[in-house]
Amino acid sequence: MAEPTALGRSGFRLLFFAAIALVVFVRLLPVHPGGGGLPAPDGVLLLLLAWVQRRPRDLPVWLVAAVALFADIVFVRPPGLWALLTVAATEVLRRRAHLTGDRPFAVEWSGVAALVAAMTVARLAVLGLTLVPQPPLSAVALDAGVTILAYPLAALVCARVLGVRARDPSGRIA
Repeated sequence: MAEPTALGRSGFRLLFFAAIALVVFVRLLPVHPGGGGLPAPDGVLLLLLAWVQRRPRDLPVWLVAAVALFADIVFVRPPGLWALLTVAATEVLRRRAHLTGDRPFAVEWSGVAALVAAMTVARLAVLGLTLVPQPPLSAVALDAGVTILAYPLAALVCARVLGVRARDPSGRIA
């Protein structure tokens, strides 16, 4: 018989896969209301960051890497670069999970904003060093800004809709 924690983890992983599939499906839809205003936020990254903030033990590194690499391939980005940066960012959040107890949401949001900004700068640096053509800096900054501004919505969806809430140090769900 399976342990309740193992059963709970596999249930959360199935929920995670369903949420990622929905985000990818919606992003790939050929519907662009407004005719080219703001770019869409990186929903896969937002979901990964919000989930790891709340339940770092439920998403192992291999799963984060697989999902991020899948997103690189589906969204036609340089394969592996954004996935590597995503794994690094989630590992930073995972390593700091014990320090993040009962902190205000603004602190969480600013930490995620700093990570997204660092990921964007690192991506620009690597692509620049390899002489890969890049979009204008203003477009890249706008993408990062929209992703940062959409994080509260991703955190709200994770906590309220998907039921992914942080655990307190004793292991109970807060």
